Amino acid sequence: MRTSERGSAVVELILLVLPLVGLSAGTIGATWFAFAKAQLQQIAYEAALQLSEPDSNQNEVYQSTAEKVDARLGKNVFTLKLEQADGLATANVELAAWQIYGPLSLMLPALGAVSSVPQEL
Repeated sequence: MRTSERGSAVVELILLVLPLVGLSAGTIGATWFAFAKAQLQQIAYEAALQLSEPDSNQNEVYQSTAEKVDARLGKNVFTLKLEQADGLATANVELAAWQIYGPLSLMLPALGAVSSVPQEL
């Protein structure tokens, strides 16, 4: 094999590997997004359920939600909005986009979930 042919084989390999790495990274990113969204939906539901209990307060719900976000997603910066109105307890949990996507956060939205449950009497 001549030297020029070996060089072209390396270039062909690089041209083949780069798209495969890109596809793999995209698949992993989409999978992480779906997993994080499902976990946030569950956390929001549990927060709304806890808020709907008569003897709960917002500080307890916030602490419980912080523990769940940290345990399930490994994140510690999030936004939690709690509301009780019209017989419904509503929880809105959002993660900052930069925590999920890093530099891609300039193009992609934040990740959040909202859940409502009827209040217990």
